[in-house]
Amino acid sequence: MHTRNLLFFCVFAMSLADVVLAQTTVPLTVEEGVPLPLILTNKLPYKQNAPITARLVEPVFAFDREVIPSGTEVLGRITGFQAAPRWRRVMAILSGDLTPLREPRMSFDAIVLKSGTRIPIQTSVVPGSDTLVRFDRSAPQRRKGRVASAAATAREEIGVRKRAVIAAVKTPGKMERLKDMAWGFAPYHPQSVPSGSRFKATLLASLQFGTATLEASRMNEIGSEPPGEAVAFARLATDLNSGTTHHGEPVEAVLSRPLVSSGGALIFPEGSRLHGTVVQARAARRWHRNGQLAFMFTRIEPPSSIAWTAPAVQEVEGRLESVEVDSRDMSNVQLDEEGGVAITQSKRRFITPAVALMMASRAGDDGDRDRFAEGHARVAAYHNNFRNNFAGRMVGGGIGFGLVGTALGRISRPFGVALGFYGAGRSLYMNVIARGQEVHFPMDTPVEIRFGQR
Repeated sequence: MHTRNLLFFCVFAMSLADVVLAQTTVPLTVEEGVPLPLILTNKLPYKQNAPITARLVEPVFAFDREVIPSGTEVLGRITGFQAAPRWRRVMAILSGDLTPLREPRMSFDAIVLKSGTRIPIQTSVVPGSDTLVRFDRSAPQRRKGRVASAAATAREEIGVRKRAVIAAVKTPGKMERLKDMAWGFAPYHPQSVPSGSRFKATLLASLQFGTATLEASRMNEIGSEPPGEAVAFARLATDLNSGTTHHGEPVEAVLSRPLVSSGGALIFPEGSRLHGTVVQARAARRWHRNGQLAFMFTRIEPPSSIAWTAPAVQEVEGRLESVEVDSRDMSNVQLDEEGGVAITQSKRRFITPAVALMMASRAGDDGDRDRFAEGHARVAAYHNNFRNNFAGRMVGGGIGFGLVGTALGRISRPFGVALGFYGAGRSLYMNVIARGQEVHFPMDTPVEIRFGQR
């Protein structure tokens, strides 16, 4: 009897062990250092402790699932102010803006889920990216397989969700935009952050969302080779700048959402790391020659938190498919077929100096009395205006020194001419002679990486 009970207990223990081994418990943790891309929902005046309301632009994932959906409300406040960078203040003064420029310091401290649950957070906030630059794969010679089509569908779904978030933001009306533009010409004006501005709030402490129990079969394919033409969503873990980064330097990125196979099996969870190298770096030069940068990824490995599964490091060939940039720092960014990044030159940059030079010349024009008939009152009045050239002098002064320059140009012809040519010279230097833009991708820049040879 005792032997039979012992045998029964052993069988039961073995069965229980099989059940336990068939399941795996995974913590759902959003790690410290994960950035939250946010968009302001209304205009924010510069005021100490002013409340901030923003929404999450992209969903947040933990391991294999979404834990914070896009559109979630995030609350914060202005904690203080700091002076704007010196170069920005100097350029503003040279343009006639005498406002003591400053930048608000912000902190977001709560996430409000749709259910009303508030999750306290600690963050560090910096301006975020606002422009998505994508490599154009619409050419007919580029094939699209099943995986590529699925990836395109997924990207479209993400685009729809992102547009829904942006649509939820209260955009300023026409009169408000006109008012802001008018204030911009004044030598002193109130400062505020416009609705729709982007920010990146980096978590200073991890967030816990419990645990997930997964079947062991779901973990079996982790570390497998990614399918060809698959697209991975990641964020850079390396700061890249065409002016300081050199050929051959290492590059790392972290998956911001899980990568799955064409059959839906989990291959690499969120937090997996991509390793690569810089294959081209050229700094910007004088005469508005912009910098260039290219890098690729050659390895991917699962996060160290699941090292007990003995994950394999997979050799890959991953190139940049898209990247988010800040249009205030970089404009006209283009990606080539090999994943290289360059800032294109626009021919329109020659128009602004030409117009400024023409208006400066117009400020010094006294008119030509012989071009008008004498004796007619209306013609004489118009001729008198043209001879005094108030309009030309005001425009010339405005080009050089904003609203103050406009007033000085109206009062004095020499001031109008001098400020007009000063503005034209500054425009010529900034658009033609000065050093071009560097390609700069700070840490946590959102990127899409396409695997497989193009």
